[in-house]
Amino acid sequence: MLFQKIPEFSLVSQTDEEASARSFCGHYLILYFYPKANTPGCTREAHDFTALLPQFRKLDARIVGVSPDKPEAQARFVAAKWLSVTMLSDPDKTLAREFGALKENGGILRSTFLIDRTGVVRAEWKKVKVDGHAQEVLEKLTSLSAAQHRVHPLIASRRAYRALLKDPVPREDIETLLAAAHLAPSCFNNQPWRFVAIDDAAVLTKIKGAMPKGNYWTGPAPAIIAVFSAPHSDCQLSDRRDYERGHLNAPSRESGDEKCLLPKAAQFVVQWRHGYKERESLCVRHEVPLGMGAEVSEVDTAGRDQRSGERVVQRDSTIPRV
Repeated sequence: MLFQKIPEFSLVSQTDEEASARSFCGHYLILYFYPKANTPGCTREAHDFTALLPQFRKLDARIVGVSPDKPEAQARFVAAKWLSVTMLSDPDKTLAREFGALKENGGILRSTFLIDRTGVVRAEWKKVKVDGHAQEVLEKLTSLSAAQHRVHPLIASRRAYRALLKDPVPREDIETLLAAAHLAPSCFNNQPWRFVAIDDAAVLTKIKGAMPKGNYWTGPAPAIIAVFSAPHSDCQLSDRRDYERGHLNAPSRESGDEKCLLPKAAQFVVQWRHGYKERESLCVRHEVPLGMGAEVSEVDTAGRDQRSGERVVQRDSTIPRV
């Protein structure tokens, strides 16, 4: 499971409320599997996590124990031992099986998984020894959290605001750029790329109007280059998917054949480049705005505000906040 996305699940907690993988999205999650409630080893492990829970919470982590016990048995366990961690019932051991937390004889393999805010497993412990384990998990989480805090400012400092001036780009500069791009290494050196440069104001207006709203920053661009390639010259992966084939191309619903379906912007490009003999067999791969760089202060950055995890993740009000 290491570095993999956790599977979707929906289990009942000790309070008879359902909890799913989605309910923990946006938080770190410590998911630990234990064999049976109210047994000595499982009690010590739950006590250790409970004692360290305030420190885990400071790092925005949730701690959840999973066992085959029924919710009623887990509720008695939590009440009798004064536990603060959430317990989920996995009676069929389905989730334990998906996490590889089952022994050959079908019993639970004591295991713990540290899952990041995006639902990816960042650390795992199998055949856990209870003594000192909760502290070890906390130290790993502390290290991971610290590393992310060091990286985030670096990413923010290199954030591209893509500020462009409206000043025209000389055609000779565009031609030099295209000549160099055409000679650049491409898919297995097939050199499949074809380029169309557009600097006509009327056509540019149509193209920009057809682009998604997220491309608002292309507004000032005095030129756009459309990048084409022929399907038979494209890179093909081992499963026969074309490397560059994305949302611009899809199977034809009528025939089932693979066709290049051009978006509005690309259609304008093709229509403008009258006489482009290969246009019927080419697929538009990218549209690249060109322009001289402007000061960051000249671009509206409001459209690039990053939302917090709480805002991005739509939480179901019926899901317990654990």
